[in-house]
Amino acid sequence: MGLSLTPTELVETLKKHERFVLAKPGGLRANLKGATLAGLKLPKIVMRYAIMAGADLNACTLTGADFAFADLYSVNFEGADLSEVSFFRADMRGTKLKGAKLQGADLREADFRPGALLDVKTKTGGKTDITDANLDGSKLDEANLTDVSMRGASMIAASLRNATMVNVDMEGVNLAGANLEFAKLKGANLKGANLNGANLKRAHLEGANLRGAKMENTNLDGADLREAVMFKGGEDLPVHIKDVLKAHLKFIESGGREGKLARMVGVSLPGADLSGADWSAADFSGAMLFGAKLSNCVFRFTNFTGADLSKTDFQKSDLSGAILTNAKLIGADLRSALFDAVEMRRGDGTTTGQRVRANLSGADLSRANLAEADFKGANLTGASIADANTRNTKFDGAILDKLKR
Repeated sequence: MGLSLTPTELVETLKKHERFVLAKPGGLRANLKGATLAGLKLPKIVMRYAIMAGADLNACTLTGADFAFADLYSVNFEGADLSEVSFFRADMRGTKLKGAKLQGADLREADFRPGALLDVKTKTGGKTDITDANLDGSKLDEANLTDVSMRGASMIAASLRNATMVNVDMEGVNLAGANLEFAKLKGANLKGANLNGANLKRAHLEGANLRGAKMENTNLDGADLREAVMFKGGEDLPVHIKDVLKAHLKFIESGGREGKLARMVGVSLPGADLSGADWSAADFSGAMLFGAKLSNCVFRFTNFTGADLSKTDFQKSDLSGAILTNAKLIGADLRSALFDAVEMRRGDGTTTGQRVRANLSGADLSRANLAEADFKGANLTGASIADANTRNTKFDGAILDKLKR
């Protein structure tokens, strides 16, 4: 059970704390650690420097309040209205802010790293959760958002200048017009994020996942994009090919509501750079993709039947359920590629109980680099891996009948 206060006790605590903040006689720093305050309407309260670790403020109305420098370790703010609230330099490790309203909030230099509050009977906290929250126009300059989960949040025109966001999960976040100049986004998940008009000047995006991100008029001047996963648009491809590929990506991003699956049967694109994109269910059967760059892609159920994929770079790509029957993969780089079986689902999302294997029957993988690749769900019947590098390659569960080694 959390700390329980009567209305009179709470009012007295808040009054004394305000006097403490103002350095007036009779002031006393509020200690509301573990307090249960869910659902209360306390707009513009002054809780600067307060101790509130583990408190429950779920669904509270706290608009315009002052929590600067407060100890908010593992506090539950889920569904709370925190518009225009000041959290300047607050300790917000392990806080729960799912679905909270934070429009215009001041979160500069706040610490959102993971944190867990241990009790004799319970354990609360962990990774800070800001999923589905509204942070439009908020200020998070120099905040520490390392390992924070922010999926589905809205951060239109938010300021995140010089924020530390290593390994942050921002899949699907709306960052249109946001300022992320100098932000540290190493290893961040920005898959499907809206970065239209965002400022990422000199941002650190090493290893970030930008697959499917919207990036119209995005400023990437001086940004570090080493090993970042993103489709660069195939600038050197013919116009009609680019149109087909863009329509496919729109189909994938919209869940089939817009665009069209790519049909690239027999196309010749030697050396093309298609890396960092989702080409699931595209048809590249009979295509000539010699030396193409296809790393960090998703090729689930993609058809490569009879395609020439020699010397292609498939590093870290997901080819689960892909069809590579009789494909040529001579000398291809398949390091850390995944060839798993995919569970089939009905239109309502329920499973059918059937799994579709990646099919490499008759494929020629001679002299290919298969180090760290995972073929556990693959059918390699009659395939050749002669002279291939199979260091730490996983074949458990694969069909290996008549495999040529």
